[in-house]
Amino acid sequence: MIYQQGCFACDIALRLAKDLAENNKGARVLVICSEILAIFFRGLSDTNMDNLRSIAEAFSPVGMITNWDSIFYVVHPGGLAILDQMEARLGLEKHKLRASRHVLNEYGNMSSASVFFVMDEMRNKSVEEGKHTTGEGLEWGVLLGFGPGLTLKTVVLHSIPIKPSH
Repeated sequence: MIYQQGCFACDIALRLAKDLAENNKGARVLVICSEILAIFFRGLSDTNMDNLRSIAEAFSPVGMITNWDSIFYVVHPGGLAILDQMEARLGLEKHKLRASRHVLNEYGNMSSASVFFVMDEMRNKSVEEGKHTTGEGLEWGVLLGFGPGLTLKTVVLHSIPIKPSH
């Protein structure tokens, strides 16, 4: 059981689920996010986005990224300020965070469970638009979960091919 991880608990849970499935033949792993919210009064700083450089470090095993628009993004939709700053700091095209913006607009910030909604939205749109992979037609992506004090957890994602329906 993983607990007290806040909005980036999904990242930790997915990493653990992947390890369990890969190392236990025939294993089936179920990840469930359940949030018990504690109210706290600390404003988000729009300028404290320096930890985005860890995205580049996360990609070092698969090669350095020189064009941030060449990957897909599953970003915890913690708020418009976070999404706007991500786009500005990385110089992203506006459509790169559309799945996160859609989930934020439709459901709000659901803490760590939000990321699963973003992944589902991206997969559904990729199928609907006839893309070749679940990651908006791209092979590699990154999952970003923001936590307390604007801490950041990253997971490198490898999308899967979408099989054409006949």
